[in-house]
Amino acid sequence: MAKPKKVARKAVRKVTKAAGRKPARKVVAKKPARKAAPKKPARKVAAKKPVRKVVVKKPVRKAAPKPVRKPVAKVAAKAASKAPARQAARKPAAKAAPATAAATAAGKAIAAGRFCWHDLMVPDVDAALGFYRGLFGWTTQAMDMGPAGTYQMFAAGGVTFAGAAKLPMPGVPPHWLPYVGVADIDAACRTAQAGGGAVIVPPMPIPGVGRFAVLADPTGGALSPIQLDGPPMRDLDQPPAVGMVGWNELVTPDPAKAGPFYAAVFGWKVAAAPMMGGMQYELFMRGEAMEAGLMKTPPGAPADRGAWMVYFNVDDADAMTDRARALGAAVLMAPFDVPEVGRISVVADPQGAVFGLFRPVMS
Repeated sequence: MAKPKKVARKAVRKVTKAAGRKPARKVVAKKPARKAAPKKPARKVAAKKPVRKVVVKKPVRKAAPKPVRKPVAKVAAKAASKAPARQAARKPAAKAAPATAAATAAGKAIAAGRFCWHDLMVPDVDAALGFYRGLFGWTTQAMDMGPAGTYQMFAAGGVTFAGAAKLPMPGVPPHWLPYVGVADIDAACRTAQAGGGAVIVPPMPIPGVGRFAVLADPTGGALSPIQLDGPPMRDLDQPPAVGMVGWNELVTPDPAKAGPFYAAVFGWKVAAAPMMGGMQYELFMRGEAMEAGLMKTPPGAPADRGAWMVYFNVDDADAMTDRARALGAAVLMAPFDVPEVGRISVVADPQGAVFGLFRPVMS
């Protein structure tokens, strides 16, 4: 009986051992843990495919040659294509030269010896604009002159005829400056110096207009010769309208010295024109046309130097004189009649620039 029990126990032990080993081996195998660890987190993170694609910098390498290599070829192509274009651009310029020369010649011929422009020189341009707009109803237009600043142009009845600028140097009193056309500005300056005058401002260019200078006659009267590159701003053959400059006059302590000076510079002739009360008055003649007046400084007026004065055409000298006074002007000469000429007054604007108001005799 002992032997069967031993055999049975051995069999039980074998079964028990076999039963205990099999589950242990299944748990310890940890197959799911090994599969999850290497496959999902490790491989996906380590691979970093999106990151590597960005870091590879493929766009950078492709973009780098584009701005460097391709424009070089484009620039070379453009340079080659521009060569004939530049040559073609030069040809029209050469063809246009005669037309420009013709315009310049026409401008010189039309304006030669004639008053073709006037400038108001004052320290405060804005204040002057307010005064003259209020007095004459002028319209104004600003022009950018670059480093020279802003230049204001005056128009009366739609016709531009004058301008205003700030005084370029201290010590010079406000004034109206007439411009007279010349064929050769350099020759005019040489003639002025030879005749005892002075070149205050040497010839200078005005882009798109021409060249000008400022001269002083032997008695101190200042005037500006101008060599135009084209026709004048306005039609000089049309009579000046109301509000425009109707007459120019040199008032000087020595007409005998000033007359020949202007005759030499502008080709004018001096002709006598006796006035009321035996007062001597002379005319600067451009051929048969009266271009300006010349008279001795009247008693009571500053007689130390000559000065050019402009007269503006008005419908009513008395009413305009009152209006100028109301706007701050000083009345230097109350309205008076000049037989067969018209009615005149002389005023100074609020900054001191002197001018006349002229009501011509109706023909």
